Amino acid sequence: MNIGVIGQVKAGKSSFLNTLLFDGKEVLPKASTPKTATLTKMEYSEENIIEVEYYTPEEWERIRDNAVVEEDGAEYVSAREILEMVRERGINSSEYLEKGKEQIKFDTYDALISQLNNYVGEDGMFTPVVKDVVLYLNSEYFKDISIVDTPGLNDPIASRTSKTKEFIEICDVVFFLSQTGSFLDKSDWELLFTQLPQKGVEKLVLIGSKYDSVVRDVLKAKKMCRNTVLLMILMILIKMKRTMSLTPVKL
Repeated sequence: MNIGVIGQVKAGKSSFLNTLLFDGKEVLPKASTPKTATLTKMEYSEENIIEVEYYTPEEWERIRDNAVVEEDGAEYVSAREILEMVRERGINSSEYLEKGKEQIKFDTYDALISQLNNYVGEDGMFTPVVKDVVLYLNSEYFKDISIVDTPGLNDPIASRTSKTKEFIEICDVVFFLSQTGSFLDKSDWELLFTQLPQKGVEKLVLIGSKYDSVVRDVLKAKKMCRNTVLLMILMILIKMKRTMSLTPVKL
């Protein structure tokens, strides 16, 4: 069974999967921006392996071309940010682009978290040159299923979007995450209707994510409202006291 998890960047996809698959451990790093959003696929294997796929030289050349375009389109901004990350880290991009793929073995979830962050984490050393990652996990939970945490169908990096769509088209079920506080807003509807593949997807499940954030916002609003009322009462009492002290009393 193929399962896809999609939604906008920061919709809570990684947190949802960490809770569902890894007992809440932050195995899958959170992507704060499109430039660090990497497609991550999880499958069963007898060996625990991280398989990293780097951009091809042709894909990297396209990113470099977009980076010199002085426009504010998402694909151009992300391209400039990716190249800036490469410069900041002092990476020789050609060395990794020529590798194509690389495999790293691990024994524990802690080792997985440490290694994976290097390739898909927001501050990962090699994140800017990584196109996607496959986690082969020796866990009965993953037998007969393949799960992908996508960077979002509105990913500004064309090569990642293409690979995401290829997987989504063969999915048996797709979970679409939307933040509860702005559930299915205009951007979500545009994402669903314009970029979700028109073929292949058998079932779509809508999930309201980050419910706890909404609860905190409501409680905060209630606290602010309560404090406002108390302040108004205090001001009335002060005004009453002043009025009472200035009113002459006849004996």
